[in-house]
Amino acid sequence: MADRNFSNPLALDKALVILSGACTVATGAGGVTANNCLGATLSRTGTGAFTITLQDRYPELLSVNVQIGKTTAQDLVVQILAVDLTARTITFRTLTGVTATDVTTEAAQFFLDIKLKNSTVGP
Repeated sequence: MADRNFSNPLALDKALVILSGACTVATGAGGVTANNCLGATLSRTGTGAFTITLQDRYPELLSVNVQIGKTTAQDLVVQILAVDLTARTITFRTLTGVTATDVTTEAAQFFLDIKLKNSTVGP
């Protein structure tokens, strides 16, 4: 479990942890140029493929949301591929239709919102 000093939001779940932030992703085969998410790091691993690496180990993932912000329209959908809390990774890809697609035309902001439990105690 994570050993940090967390602020407590109101929640029915015990020991709710929220990691959120924005990361800048360069166009095409470019990588992540800015990671501004405390407790997690985003990296590009292939065409339209990304991995979020958590800095700490958590017993349960409640939800993950990735939104993409760009000034030019691009039809991108985020698909979560795998969650491995032992390895502390969440993998996802960006798709156009069913095809893995990189960010084009200009850099994009990936807005991350990850909710985890830092306890094995039920509600």
